[in-house]
Amino acid sequence: MPTWRKMEDLLSMEDLASMEDLASKDIWELLSSKLEKLSHGSQEQSSNGMSFGGNLDVPSWNSPQPRTKELMEILNETFDTVSDKLDLYALGALPQDQADEFLTYAAVLARLRAARKHPVLNAAFFDDWSAEEFGDILNAGADVNECDEDGESVLKKAVDARNIEKVKLLLNHKNLKIDPVDSQLWTPLHDACQLGPVEMVELLCDVGHANIEARNDEGFTPLQVAAFHGKADIIRSLLARKSNAAAIGKDNITALHRAIFNNHPEAVDALIRGGADCNFRGLRGLMPLHAAAEAADPSVVRMLLNAGADVNSRRDDDITPLGVAVYRGSEPIVLMLLQRGATGCSMALFNRALSESPDVALLLLNAHHDVGLPEKLGGDESASEVSPLLMRALGAFEGDANRDEEMALALTTALLRRGAQCETPSPATGATPLHVAAARGWARITKLLLEQPNISVDGYGGNLGVTPLWLAASSGNIEVIQGLLHAGAKVDAPSVKHGSTPLMQAAWAGEGQAAKVLVASGASCRQKNLAELNAIEIAAKAGQDSLSAFLAQVAAKEGAKRKNEEQATSVSGAWLEMEALAEKELPDSSGTRNPGWLKKLMLEGRRKAISVKVGPDEPLQEAYKEQELPSLFD
Repeated sequence: MPTWRKMEDLLSMEDLASMEDLASKDIWELLSSKLEKLSHGSQEQSSNGMSFGGNLDVPSWNSPQPRTKELMEILNETFDTVSDKLDLYALGALPQDQADEFLTYAAVLARLRAARKHPVLNAAFFDDWSAEEFGDILNAGADVNECDEDGESVLKKAVDARNIEKVKLLLNHKNLKIDPVDSQLWTPLHDACQLGPVEMVELLCDVGHANIEARNDEGFTPLQVAAFHGKADIIRSLLARKSNAAAIGKDNITALHRAIFNNHPEAVDALIRGGADCNFRGLRGLMPLHAAAEAADPSVVRMLLNAGADVNSRRDDDITPLGVAVYRGSEPIVLMLLQRGATGCSMALFNRALSESPDVALLLLNAHHDVGLPEKLGGDESASEVSPLLMRALGAFEGDANRDEEMALALTTALLRRGAQCETPSPATGATPLHVAAARGWARITKLLLEQPNISVDGYGGNLGVTPLWLAASSGNIEVIQGLLHAGAKVDAPSVKHGSTPLMQAAWAGEGQAAKVLVASGASCRQKNLAELNAIEIAAKAGQDSLSAFLAQVAAKEGAKRKNEEQATSVSGAWLEMEALAEKELPDSSGTRNPGWLKKLMLEGRRKAISVKVGPDEPLQEAYKEQELPSLFD
């Protein structure tokens, strides 16, 4: 009998000698003895100060090193269970080299035991025996139909080893059983259809006359096994030998279903060309096209449609292939099905597409035929199966897929065309589509919504109770702000929660250009929120120094218009008002400003504005004269 030289080279003469006791001793006793010796040796070396790499790389049964893991897999394949006689913790504590030594010893023992028990089975499976040596064993009278405890026969072992020469030797024996089954009712032909090569399958069929329709414990025929594993060449070979493509397993589905579900397009093509039924109703009415839509492979869907699959077939739960594709969010498959006239999309599925697959939702809206949606989408949007459609189209809800303005505009346009309600708010916050568009700075969508009849330009919504203009000021989109103001939005409408105006929000966000537009439209710099702060103070608190100065300047001009001081023109009156504001210490949340920062800025502005030297404490009316206020805003 050949030896396992590569493994035995790693073992000592003492180890090899102990293996001679295999016939008289329990294998687990030998393994336990070996492990005990290795553990004892490891402890002695450790106590002598010898290092094994700090045990950082010590293998364990949960996280073994690559070589250790490989040897453990050999043990697991060989032994059904690992005896509790073996101290796994001791093994895990061994340094890498000693763990490898133990597992090598165990693997050799296991194979020796198997070889003693079933020599012909081992000779059929392992490459350690050549075909010639295997033939000698057969000629010496070995039982060609011997099976192990799992019912695996000599022929199955040779097939599993993909050794065609050994299989040929077995087929020459007239007493050979060609279709023995193992514990799971697999025949050698089943194995060959899983593992290949195709020559092995043809050898078993043509020379051995194997049963081409044998069924394993799941009801799989060899053809179904080949389809499951995507063996297109084997499928073609079996179909050429009249294998039944319509055969079903215990789950009531065919080989075609299995190839589709396991993403084997070449196998699908082989089955279709071999005459497989593309409209076979499987488990719960599942048809191949449903399976393809679920697997989301456009090439397979195209094959099935070209082969005559019913585009509007329905499962027992009334779901069509289009419904499956919409649920999966597969744009190319949805498009392909729609081009073939597919229907069967419910409002619940459409709402899901709006949320997760906006490109799919747009395809459904723009379809040239009835896809199953109501002609008018402006009905009861409070129904439990849908959410407000335009809000969902804008991606306003948590979990909605990201979308750009282009996609959101296309969806909004299509939905409005079909009657969607633009004033239907979010059930949670009360925000409307106009709030969402304004907050995101989507000018074209804002314009489209403002063109709708009965639109509420000053509607309150959101957690803070704000208007669309307030949100637009926060995002700083000038085009949106101007569009809302042109539509009549109230420039100083305060928020419900804090009483802050759009100008205050622009000041807090540092949106200077937005603040300018709002001020030009009449926004008040002096109006206070519920915390008694105005826009000037809010800008200062937010660290927006130049914006705060600009707003103070605007407030000064407002004050000058209300005054009629002696010796003061309207311009110098504005300067005086500005000086008065500068005397007030504005909030400084950052803690980085020096006291009187605004007054210092004013004095610098004075020097630039006047043409005569004036001391900082001299009257300002004469000095300022008709000089315009300089811009204090960057």
